[in-house]
Amino acid sequence: MLSELRITTIQTDIVWESPTKNLLAYNKIIQTISNTHLIILPEMFTTGFSMNAAMLAENTTGATLQHMQSWARQKNCAVTGSIIFCENDLYYNRLFWVNADGSFRYYNKRHLFSLSNEPAVYTSGTEKIIAEIEGWRILPLICY
Repeated sequence: MLSELRITTIQTDIVWESPTKNLLAYNKIIQTISNTHLIILPEMFTTGFSMNAAMLAENTTGATLQHMQSWARQKNCAVTGSIIFCENDLYYNRLFWVNADGSFRYYNKRHLFSLSNEPAVYTSGTEKIIAEIEGWRILPLICY
């Protein structure tokens, strides 16, 4: 029998294309959370769904992943959400799954939203991840 899995989802107004302001806002919210196994953040939670990838993209040394790792350690839980990411001069809508110890895995959005012209800016991923937490196996997916 599987153990109880406590999940906290966060949906808030995002300040358009302002990672600094959004990280501060999420930090305040996350500080109020207790007794959870998993915190789920929205798609492109630091910027909104922007096509301005060249200006907003981060890498693994960026502030957002560092914040996610800090939150996961502080709250002793997993934290997941997607950001605009650049790797090898390609842009991805990348979901990070950060474990309580700060280690992480990721996957790139596989099914890009053509009506918003997402494929013109972002590269589609090909892999998926299955995360395990409290005996549960979770396949995180970015919308669409």
